[in-house]
Amino acid sequence: MAKNTPTATVVALTPARVSSVAAARYLGYEPQTLVNWRNLGKGPRFVRDGRPGSRVFYRVADLDAWLEEQAARSSAAV
Repeated sequence: MAKNTPTATVVALTPARVSSVAAARYLGYEPQTLVNWRNLGKGPRFVRDGRPGSRVFYRVADLDAWLEEQAARSSAAV
């Protein structure tokens, strides 16, 4: 008779936030584009890691929401 052995559960985790470079890659833009957009107050929402001038991160949920906002319903909407 076989003994009961614990079964490992595999959970795929998606990071809640990503670096600016990873966010650019995810969106299909160059990292400098995100820098420009941040300076212009455009683009997806971002968060800083601490004080002003510190590292910038993007929440994956914000990237997805921004992409959804960019979806055009027709050619006339572009």
